[in-house]
Amino acid sequence: MKHFACPVLLVAAAVAAPAPVTKRGEVAERAPIAEAFASTFPGFYGKSEEDVAKFITKGAQVTTETSAQAAKWTRDATEAGDEVNYAIAMSKRSLHISKRMSEDEEWVEKEYERADSLARRAARLRREAVAAAETASEGKGTAEEVRFQSFAALNAKREAETALEEVAEAYATVAYALKIRSSPQSVEFFTTRDQTAAEGAMGRERRARRESFFANQAARKREAVHEQALKLRDEF
Repeated sequence: MKHFACPVLLVAAAVAAPAPVTKRGEVAERAPIAEAFASTFPGFYGKSEEDVAKFITKGAQVTTETSAQAAKWTRDATEAGDEVNYAIAMSKRSLHISKRMSEDEEWVEKEYERADSLARRAARLRREAVAAAETASEGKGTAEEVRFQSFAALNAKREAETALEEVAEAYATVAYALKIRSSPQSVEFFTTRDQTAAEGAMGRERRARRESFFANQAARKREAVHEQALKLRDEF
């Protein structure tokens, strides 16, 4: 009789045993959508449709934050690039000034005269560009003549823009040369300082671009996961 009672007791114990307990300490089965999410996303531990909705809402928030962080690093990288361009231009300018001032004591005055000459030339080219654009807009003549006028107007505009850039650089060089000449510091002080600033700017740009790359990579992965979650939800 003892041998017969033992199996019966075991069966009774198995029947009376509680259902499996989830990690949250709750006795329940997963909804089909929750089961699908649990098998697809390792970080999902919910069991109901409400848990799925919370998971998607949280995912949308994280996706937005990740994208915002990537956008910030992209802006920082762009600004760092602008700073590098400026710092390199200043370094080149101070080196150019140092070289020319050592060769000719009257170079600053001559450079100022050259800048004025470039300014007059730029003004003339701008007037010619405006006139060429007006002629092209009238569209008079044959089709070939109109195309030629448009081409001439475009070239005149580009030439005028290039001349204006040369004027700006010439006057900026003169202004910096005058600043260096009136300073108690030596020319070498400015060249060394500008070179150091350029190197620092390039280092910051490298870091910003590196962070931008990884941040954008993370944002793309996060967006892909969120889109996958939305697609899976729509299947139920």
